[in-house]
Amino acid sequence: MDPNNEFFSHRLYRYHCVEHRGYYIKDLRLLGRPLSHLILIDNSLISFAFQPDNGIFIHSFLGDSTDQELLQTLPILHVLVSQPDVRPLLRRHQTLKYIIDEYTRQRQRGLIADSLFFPSPPSQSPPTAHGG
Repeated sequence: MDPNNEFFSHRLYRYHCVEHRGYYIKDLRLLGRPLSHLILIDNSLISFAFQPDNGIFIHSFLGDSTDQELLQTLPILHVLVSQPDVRPLLRRHQTLKYIIDEYTRQRQRGLIADSLFFPSPPSQSPPTAHGG
């Protein structure tokens, strides 16, 4: 998608996650960069548990050759580039209804449990990455 890293400087995969209550969560603090400059684009709500204000949620796209999810993020990404802190704009970008609808859909599919949608806040020091 971005072979020359023109748009995305890093990608995080499952082995970059930390395990929390049996789920894998991407903890952006582990990158050692200011959270004000980091954006996490993911298709799993639980991935945003530690830094919800840094997230852009997209629908799953696996196996769909006509998928346009990432292209639909371009308008907000173009605006975010000029922001000193991406979090306030991302906070306004996320709508409560959209998040609730997706949470309900994932919960009905058994992908997340009630107690995991609002996990305990992480400790001051970031956890170590889980291999897997």
